[in-house]
Amino acid sequence: MIYGYKLACLLPLACLMLAGCSSPERDMLIGQWQIEKAGKILNRIDNDPNDSADKTTTDDGAGRMLLVFHTSGELQTVTQMGAIDRGKTGSWELLEYNRLGETSRIRCVLNGQTTEHQIEWLTNGNLKMVPPNMAGTLTKLEFRRVE
Repeated sequence: MIYGYKLACLLPLACLMLAGCSSPERDMLIGQWQIEKAGKILNRIDNDPNDSADKTTTDDGAGRMLLVFHTSGELQTVTQMGAIDRGKTGSWELLEYNRLGETSRIRCVLNGQTTEHQIEWLTNGNLKMVPPNMAGTLTKLEFRRVE
């Protein structure tokens, strides 16, 4: 009974602490980000010369990669391209924001792997980065915010 009382007292405090972690720079990233030009990425993934299926794709419905940055620090990734259909859940944190260079640096943890990522904020409101779920690559991909 005492344990439940202590937990009930700590819950509002924890909520206040999470709300205090917010900043305008951090809030810029919070939300859902959809990959731009999914068709080009899908063509790279599905480029199997032994497969006789038509590999021409369009950006509409060609595939999907979604990054979701939650206020709580949770990170979700969804990749549905060709034979790849998987989601991952982990965490993220903002390490720095450079207003002059319009860049940010974040740390992500997915499947026990910790990685750091440079984000370029583009003039059209999009961002460019190596996705946390593809941390082994060097190719930066462009993402747009999903409304």
